[in-house]
Amino acid sequence: MCLTSISARISASAKNSVNILIYKNAVNTAIATLTISAATMGAYVNNLNVDLVEGDYLRVYLSGSPVANLIVSVTTKYRA
Repeated sequence: MCLTSISARISASAKNSVNILIYKNAVNTAIATLTISAATMGAYVNNLNVDLVEGDYLRVYLSGSPVANLIVSVTTKYRA
């Protein structure tokens, strides 16, 4: 399986930029980072190519201003 894209949306514009970091398993190095700029309500990255295997898990960390109703979507695809 492969992680191909991540998108994030908030319900109201943040006063400052917000970073969303995605980590795989217990490793403390982000495999992807999204930035939602001040006065916008979403961001995406769609050029990821991160291998995932059975048992892997993802962690999502928010860094920056408090935001309302954060939704993060992760897209994966199966590799034969």
